[in-house]
Amino acid sequence: MITSIYNSIKQSLKSPAHTYCKILAQNTEKLRRKVLEEAYELIKETLAKPINKHRMVNEFCDLLFHITMVIYHHKIHPKQIKQEMFNRKKPN
Repeated sequence: MITSIYNSIKQSLKSPAHTYCKILAQNTEKLRRKVLEEAYELIKETLAKPINKHRMVNEFCDLLFHITMVIYHHKIHPKQIKQEMFNRKKPN
């Protein structure tokens, strides 16, 4: 999943068109604020009564996209994330 988003970001940044990804890539402060905003919105949805799963999924997807933009910006490949997750599953 993250690899797919990562590759979409990569393609969008290579595109000659003016894209949302390019706006975020050129303004890291805006990107950081978006990550915080999306994390807050996801947590806020978990507190809603009743919980709206559709909105929660939407907020999760927004957060995942923006976090993936962060790792792309810092040249962290999804394979590194996958490896770290694998390492965490190993018994001590």
